[in-house]
Amino acid sequence: MRRDVMYSASKNIMNALSASNIYKVIFNNRLASKDGRGLNSESLKSLNSYSLLAAKYGDAEKEICKFMNIGELNNPATWHQLIEIKSPEDEKYVIKTLQNIRFAQIHLPKLLKLIQQNFVEGLKQGSDNLPSYFKDKALLSITVVEQEGYLSSPKRLSKVLDCIDAFYTVIAAIHQQASDDLMVLAIDSGHDKFVDFLGVEKIINGIKDLIISIWDRKVFHRNNQAGADIHFIVGALPVIEEIKRLKDEGELEADLAENLIDDVAKAATQFIESGVIIPEINAQASHDPRELMKPEARLLVSQTQIIDQKITIDSNIDSEETDFNEKDEVSEQSGELEELGEDELAKRSQLLGFDSPSDLVRG
Repeated sequence: MRRDVMYSASKNIMNALSASNIYKVIFNNRLASKDGRGLNSESLKSLNSYSLLAAKYGDAEKEICKFMNIGELNNPATWHQLIEIKSPEDEKYVIKTLQNIRFAQIHLPKLLKLIQQNFVEGLKQGSDNLPSYFKDKALLSITVVEQEGYLSSPKRLSKVLDCIDAFYTVIAAIHQQASDDLMVLAIDSGHDKFVDFLGVEKIINGIKDLIISIWDRKVFHRNNQAGADIHFIVGALPVIEEIKRLKDEGELEADLAENLIDDVAKAATQFIESGVIIPEINAQASHDPRELMKPEARLLVSQTQIIDQKITIDSNIDSEETDFNEKDEVSEQSGELEELGEDELAKRSQLLGFDSPSDLVRG
C-alpha cells in the first residue's frame, strides 16, 4: 500500500470514529448498564452513524481497520453485544472493543505524522497553507503498472523518467517557458510503483492532456491492426499538429519545431512501451488501463527467473560445502589412522580385508 493511500485511508477512519463519537457512547453505555440504565438508543444511533461512514471505505480503509482490530464495528451482527451487556462474555467483548478503538484513536495520528510526504497531500487537496514557491505549481502523478509475477527493470524506470522529462520540455517550448524546473517530489511503491512530479501548472496540465490523447488513441485502435502500431498512434497526437501550426504561423522556428516533433514522438513511444498510467485516465476510462497500457516484456524481469537463479546459486554453494566437508572428513580419518601405530594398523587392515596398512590409510 502506497503512503498517500495509507494516509488518506487513516484520515477517513479517524474522521469516522470522531464523527460517530463511538468510543464515548459505548463507554457510557457500559457504565450505565452496570446500573441497569443501558443507553440502547444512543448506542444504536452511534453505531449506525459509524456504519454509514464505513460503508464508503475502500480496500485500504478495510485493511487498516482489520489491522487495528476494529473491522467488526460496522457489522450489525455484533452490535447486540455492545448494546445489551448481559453476560461476562459481553462485558469482555465491550472492553476489548473499547481498547481497540482507543488504540486506533491514539496511534493513527502518530502513523499519519510518520508517513506524511512533504507537501504532496497539500498539493493534491489544494491547501492554502503551502509555501509561496508552490504557487502556480501542480502535481503529475504517474503509476508504473507492474504485471503479476514480474518486476520492472532499471531500463524501464529510466525510460519513464526520460519520457516525462521530454514531455515537459516539449510543452514548455510550446508555451515559450523554461523547462528546467521540473522536479520529482515523491516516489512510492505498493503493488505498482508511483512517482509524483512537480512543475508549472500550465505545463503539467499540457502533459496530462498529452497522456490522455495517447490513451484515447490507444483505446480507439485497440481492436484493429493500427492498434498494434505505436507509430500510427504517436503520429496522430494533437500536440504534433499544434507544433506544426505554431511553425506555420511563425511562432516556432522550423528547426526547433522538427526537433520538438521528433522528441515528443520518441517520448510518446517510450511512454506506451513502458506501461504508465495517470489518475486522470482511471477517472474517465471505460476500458481497463492496466490491460491496454501493459509494458513491453523486454522491460520486465520475471520473478520466477530470479527465484530459479537464487536456487541454482544456493544449490551450487551447498554442493561445494558438501564436497569440502567430505574432503575434511576423509583427511581427518586418515590422520587418525596414521596415529595408531604400525602394529595396530596391521591388525585393522587384516580384519577389514586390506592388502596392506598403507591401503587402509589411503581409504
